[in-house]
Amino acid sequence: MLARTDSGPAHRPTTSVDKRTGKPSPAPKLAAGKLAKAHGAPALRAGQRDEQAIRTSSPRSIFVQYVSLRTKADAQAWLARHRGLARTRVVAVKTPGKGLQYAVVSGPFASRKDANAFAAKDGVASAPWFRPQPSLRAALPAAQQ
Repeated sequence: MLARTDSGPAHRPTTSVDKRTGKPSPAPKLAAGKLAKAHGAPALRAGQRDEQAIRTSSPRSIFVQYVSLRTKADAQAWLARHRGLARTRVVAVKTPGKGLQYAVVSGPFASRKDANAFAAKDGVASAPWFRPQPSLRAALPAAQQ
């Protein structure tokens, strides 16, 4: 039986033991959101993860931007009509003269050559904007505090 201390309930071991080998089992793998929550950090929403992926990508990387639309729903609908796009995300961007828009972008790509090769594939929209990471990063809205 486990002893109770003045600080709370009885202590229970946090690691489990593999019954076959008798050795401690590896810690369970947690999804990013659960891991952040377990460590007291707030979990990131999908849009925040997309923005963070852009912010932390190499400044030399290139993104392919297909369109920017007024609403996220419009951008997602556009993306649904263009199923040939891979590595694609919808991100909020500040647009001069139009305010906040939602851009459909693919990437990051290591070079303009890689981005061109991707954009040349069938099923990819014509006339995309090959946007350097610093340009796209600067267009992202300021992080929510």
